[in-house]
Amino acid sequence: MASYSAQCAASTAELSSAELFENAKNYLVDGYSRPIVLEPHPNYLAYGKGCWAFDVDGNGRIDFTNNFGALIHGYSHPEIVKAITEQAGRAVCSTMPTSLETELAALICERLPTGDKIRFTNSGTEAVMLALKMARSIAGKPKIAKIEGGYHGQYEYIDSSSTPSPSQWGDPTEPPTIARNSGTPGYMLPQLVVLPCNDIESSRKILAKHKEALAAVIVDPMQLQVGYGRPEVEYLKALRDEATRLGILLIFDEVVAFRNGLNGTQGRVGVTPDITVLGKFIGGGLPVGAVCGSDEVMSVFKISREGPRVLHSGTFSANPLTMAAGAATMRLLTSEVFDRFQSLQDRLSDGMDSVLQTYGVDARLEQYCIGSTKLVFGSAQIRNWRDLYQYYQNHQLSKVAPLQEALLKRKVLVSRLSFLISSPMTEADIEVVLEAFDDAVKELAPQLRGECADLNGSVNQQATNSLT
Repeated sequence: MASYSAQCAASTAELSSAELFENAKNYLVDGYSRPIVLEPHPNYLAYGKGCWAFDVDGNGRIDFTNNFGALIHGYSHPEIVKAITEQAGRAVCSTMPTSLETELAALICERLPTGDKIRFTNSGTEAVMLALKMARSIAGKPKIAKIEGGYHGQYEYIDSSSTPSPSQWGDPTEPPTIARNSGTPGYMLPQLVVLPCNDIESSRKILAKHKEALAAVIVDPMQLQVGYGRPEVEYLKALRDEATRLGILLIFDEVVAFRNGLNGTQGRVGVTPDITVLGKFIGGGLPVGAVCGSDEVMSVFKISREGPRVLHSGTFSANPLTMAAGAATMRLLTSEVFDRFQSLQDRLSDGMDSVLQTYGVDARLEQYCIGSTKLVFGSAQIRNWRDLYQYYQNHQLSKVAPLQEALLKRKVLVSRLSFLISSPMTEADIEVVLEAFDDAVKELAPQLRGECADLNGSVNQQATNSLT
């Protein structure tokens, strides 16, 4: 076998996805740097254009994953490419700041109710870690509260209790803290308090119980995981009230939720946190994260004679390439774009709902933010992690994964049947998707109605822990 580097010297078109994957397994664990299971191999990207992704095997697909929301303007938007290219010609990175950092900061702060000041990091995970450090410094307390099943990145402390199984659940009104990763130090777990999503009374009691040691509560105000489940507005308001009453901070993880309108999800629900965590699309497709808050909250980073209360630095924080791409992205993201998102989403949802009714499939379309539709099987409501777990058990292998695979074969790329619309999408693209959806549902109708066992034997699926 020729060396991988030698094969890379050949034209990409000469290597198939299968061949690339075989080479990748020689150097990468399982052949990936992400926890995704796709049999027999992933489709390797050759290039993207607009909302279409083209693999090295010559297949084009409408991409509704948008790299989990990072590509809100799709692939290779001319304005974003221009901004990156021009800045790359000036400097890729430096210890010196650029005016682009201020430009992107202003574009974001002007839209967020919490936006007096902002601090940039290199990922949503890093931004969450920084927000927790801020909260502990401000409150002078060690503990953080989160919702059971809530996902806030890869930091093993806050990642705990993201995917507990029934054998670990315990009392639904006072969920235990469960390590997600082997090797998580035991001393971390008592510092994390877990709340039952949408159970206001139980959450109030838990917060009150830990108030003397509790610094903050962190919540994604839009979803539990990838569009499934949602903290209800009354629950968010209760968290805000309790945080104020008990003297703790409320952190909104809007890494994904910021795409829910010009002012993010906090603007739509009318609940203002003390700290907002951002990421994904604000970097224009490049690595980024940020924390945002009032002047008082953000003063923890202020340099004094004794140094800042919270030290934050990073070789690539606010790097000029990301700042250029992010500023171009935010300038493009106008109220008119959100109006188009809503219009296209309504057409997509109405069309898919019609198909489901035609073939007698018990499922519904849920909007979890502007431009984001989720297909959910059955009539049961998903209000917390335990509901979501049961949903996975009942539908993931028998319905979700087979339909997702059938759509993939028909040029539609989705994750967990979540359809994220990007700005390059047109009505014509939506019609292509609806035709593919009709064909896929028609083929799988008996299985989707639960009239037979899994028709495919083994199915291609994304691992349930692929949440980023």
